Amino acid sequence: MDRYTFGEALRRYRQQAGLTQTCLAKQVGWSQSQVCRAEKNQTLPSPHIVDRLDTVLGTGGKLRELYRQAIMDRSIVGGRARRRLVIGAAGAAAATAALTPFGLTKLITELDTKPGKVTHADVTAIEDVTRNLYLRDLQLGGASVHQMVLATLRWALGFLDGSFTPDIRQRLHRAIAMLAELAAWTVADTGNLTAASGLYRFGLQHAQIAGDHGMLTHLITSWARILTHHRRSRDALTLMRAATLIRRRAIPPAGAALLDATCALTHARAGNSTACHRYLDRAERIFRAPQADDPLWMQYVTETQLAKDTGTSLFYLAAAGSRFPDDTLLDRLSEVTNYPDSMTRRKAMASAQLAAACYTLGDVERANHAARQALTLASTVRSVRVAEAIATVVESTSQHRRDPEVQDIVQDAHRILARYPAIQAVRT
Repeated sequence: MDRYTFGEALRRYRQQAGLTQTCLAKQVGWSQSQVCRAEKNQTLPSPHIVDRLDTVLGTGGKLRELYRQAIMDRSIVGGRARRRLVIGAAGAAAATAALTPFGLTKLITELDTKPGKVTHADVTAIEDVTRNLYLRDLQLGGASVHQMVLATLRWALGFLDGSFTPDIRQRLHRAIAMLAELAAWTVADTGNLTAASGLYRFGLQHAQIAGDHGMLTHLITSWARILTHHRRSRDALTLMRAATLIRRRAIPPAGAALLDATCALTHARAGNSTACHRYLDRAERIFRAPQADDPLWMQYVTETQLAKDTGTSLFYLAAAGSRFPDDTLLDRLSEVTNYPDSMTRRKAMASAQLAAACYTLGDVERANHAARQALTLASTVRSVRVAEAIATVVESTSQHRRDPEVQDIVQDAHRILARYPAIQAVRT
């Protein structure tokens, strides 16, 4: 069904399965009206729902592929929004390029007129582009897409100069906060923690203006995860204490589980095994799968994401010298290595952590397999975090360097790390 749109393919797969729209909706946690609109190409489901549709209808990943293409097609927005996106990207390039000709700068300034009345369609355009950029980040790494995200953020900010109703104002600030979080995340993936922190603060301001406690939760947990990765556990714990105030508000179970999982990561990095396990247990206990009408950021808070957080937390505890159940660590990390290839960055990091853990435990055969997978994936992304995970693999091979395959893996790892001189110099 490659020649069909996502909606057309969904309808044909549903009919082949002998399901009504209502029956399909019940099986995937959607509504009949949403299935109907999706089949007419009037809306697109969240990635979480697409995975369920693909499983229920047995399309073998074809619906996921059509969905990714549909997201990319919708990111090419029409009318004024499309023109402002191009101008915003050009403006960002002009602002950062010292040799941009004066004539081009003047032309961009003349064309970049202030918006008039901002509509819901304008905000939808921002949300669609953001969704596409999230998928690109997962596949290519933040270092590959951060300039595109920053250009899109500049474009979205231009709408604040227009006029809008209170409900559109709230939605616009929420969309800007979402973009700011993605910008911070991708900039952090280039190794620039200072700039990323500034973008997180900017996003928090817009989330507060929008009055969206869920978005505040998303920004705080994302920032805390970046700080935890950079071994700044004390700063991350300070952020998470502030997040407990938000927890008293009515946030969905998936958001609350995300808070607890982030607390577990932070305590694990600090070597606090008791607190880490307490938060992991509570995260698993309160987690509920996101619903179709939940915001975009919540669609990625899945069981697999929690498995990844559990595996990473146990990995941090092991690195800190704490005792841990070997099988649990390896099983949780193995779950994440089954991510689809569209989530290349996450899959690469999980594979690298699994390899490092297996080398440490002496399971060389399994470690070599995971390391090969990590290196293959890492060669296709640009991500400082992935590079650091690969460096950890190299460090963990110290007791197994006589193994010929390990020697080959170390050589291949150094070829990848050559793209990140600072990491290669410090870590290997």
